[in-house]
Amino acid sequence: MSQLMPHRHYISSINLILPNIYLKMNINLDDREIRNIIIIFSIGISYWITLVIYRELTQKDIKILRKNIIFKCNGWCLSHFFHYLILGYLAPTYWKELICIGIIFEIIEIPMNKMSKYIDSKLIEDSLTNSFGIIIGLAIWKMFPNNIDLYQILFK
Repeated sequence: MSQLMPHRHYISSINLILPNIYLKMNINLDDREIRNIIIIFSIGISYWITLVIYRELTQKDIKILRKNIIFKCNGWCLSHFFHYLILGYLAPTYWKELICIGIIFEIIEIPMNKMSKYIDSKLIEDSLTNSFGIIIGLAIWKMFPNNIDLYQILFK
């Protein structure tokens, strides 16, 4: 009988090639923080895509998301802030990677801005808002550490 390998879910050696950037990563799907990141980004991307499709179909913007709520921070800005605050709180070990992912998403939005009048590319503003959300999420995690595993909560 052959010896069984320990049960671990790895996406090993993912090669991500961007202009002049080469990253080699090992992603351990047994890591609760990685699972939290995947779940939260899946929810965030679904929210964003649904709202873009809705606005394209109706040819109407969602005014509450354009309205300044706190200083010059509108609904979209607050969505970014809270999305990344939650990520910083539930995946604090990966704060640097989360900042990079946030910047990459903002870069991806630049050409998409030309495809839809409902996609705004704000590379600097949104990246700063995302980073600030991560920092606040980390600060909250330092005060109230957690072992929250969204996968266990939602799927087990």
